Amino acid sequence: MNIEKLVQMKLVNGEELIACYENFGEGGDEISVSYALSMSPLEFEYEEMADLDQTRSYYVLRPFISYTDDLANNVGINPNAVIALTTPSDAVVEQYLGSVNQIQETLGLGTKPEAVSSADNVVSLRPLPSKED
Repeated sequence: MNIEKLVQMKLVNGEELIACYENFGEGGDEISVSYALSMSPLEFEYEEMADLDQTRSYYVLRPFISYTDDLANNVGINPNAVIALTTPSDAVVEQYLGSVNQIQETLGLGTKPEAVSSADNVVSLRPLPSKED
């Protein structure tokens, strides 16, 4: 996987995904991506949130296609379903790589992308402190 080709997409149904862009299909009928993970917001009950930082949003990264054999398989996305496309932040990329590695290991394919270690696949988003601190 080429980390420089990672994209974050917002689809017309509101779903967001992070994936490795492969190519734009011949005829412009699909966007081909691999290692596609959906960013799903975590919903908590009030009691569960007592220990969480209220200034953060929490997301879980899950395979975009359920029950896939290998995240490396290409997925075709209808370009008409995409309303926004951007480069994910460094914090999201770091968590994404850890999640891809964990999911691939679960599938028995643990030799996929090099990833940072991660306790789980939950992304907690808040601006990172400056590197000068």
